[in-house]
Amino acid sequence: MACEAAEVRAEFRKFKRKSDLVVQEIIGEGMRSGEFVSSDENVTVFAIDGMCNWLWKWYRSSGALSAEEIADRFTDLVLFGLASRDDEPVEGPAARTRDELIRYHSRAIRFHTERIEALATEE
Repeated sequence: MACEAAEVRAEFRKFKRKSDLVVQEIIGEGMRSGEFVSSDENVTVFAIDGMCNWLWKWYRSSGALSAEEIADRFTDLVLFGLASRDDEPVEGPAARTRDELIRYHSRAIRFHTERIEALATEE
């Protein structure tokens, strides 16, 4: 029984390292392009992981928000924090508005989520 639990933990850690690399790639790309402020990529990845990893504790499908609404709010929080927002273009090479950035990064997050799910099914 203890051996089985150790195997599950090892498999989870392997999956987590792979998924962290995908998230870190997204963060690094955004920082290099100027769409994200420069920050410590590892701390940012840990913060996002921490935020998402607690969903199991409080999320209920019968709750007030759907999974997609929660994902949208998490995306908004990660991309824009708690600062006041307006519809002025965000500085950077693409100079997108807030809504355009949210749509762009939501698509990117969905794409990378599919990559993470594919990693979970690999043997």
